[in-house]
Amino acid sequence: MSKRPQPLNAALTRTILESGAQPEQRAYFLNHELGMAHSATFPIDSLRSYDTPFVVGDYRLGIVVQGEARGVVNLTEQRLTPGTIAFIGPGTIVQPLAVSPDFRLKGLILFPDFPLPFPPDQLPAAFNSRKAFILHDLPESDLSIAHTLLDAVWSVANVNSPAGGLRGASSYDRSVISNLVAAIFHHWNNVCQTMDATQSETSSRDQALLGRFIQLVDQHAPMNFPTPSFFGKFFRRMTGQTPQEYREGSWEPGTKKE
Repeated sequence: MSKRPQPLNAALTRTILESGAQPEQRAYFLNHELGMAHSATFPIDSLRSYDTPFVVGDYRLGIVVQGEARGVVNLTEQRLTPGTIAFIGPGTIVQPLAVSPDFRLKGLILFPDFPLPFPPDQLPAAFNSRKAFILHDLPESDLSIAHTLLDAVWSVANVNSPAGGLRGASSYDRSVISNLVAAIFHHWNNVCQTMDATQSETSSRDQALLGRFIQLVDQHAPMNFPTPSFFGKFFRRMTGQTPQEYREGSWEPGTKKE
């Protein structure tokens, strides 16, 4: 991504959707403070026409309903599949790469004019600690709650705009919308922290098992090598550390010392 990122704001979002979503505008809701996609297709051709990355200046949360997409998020390529949930926060740099023809997204955009239910520096922990996150393989119960909360925001926002559209009304109950948005943030925060804890527990268990394996190898394998030195070289080639370095340091699975 060598080109300078272009701000992806409310005006550009509207332009992109208007140029690529005419047949299905009722799957969108957009005004000066709030945007929503309700199982809507993605106008990838409109985005590609800009031939540039984008820098996001607002809060965007979405669930992939069907199809697949690839894109670069903060210099890391990501793949989105059904059930993936994604949070993109202010300052995130994104560039769509490819989207399948059947790709559909359910999501929410909170533009700067939206009255956030939290001060920007006091969002739930998962949102404060990273500009963006993408989660795969959520438990079905958590995915169902995520869908239900987004559906509720859609229903409240469209009370006076039953057909949706890219000129959504602003006469909805902001207190209800704000409380629903707070519930979404808290729920996604809990999901993110639970998945982080599970991954950490799995990593610790794998490290313990590997430590025991290496201990056994350290005790017995040298007898099958010509010399202890030969074994040490073999061990270092396989793990990036000598047996002694492993015993004395804190080693993480999947890492190697150069």
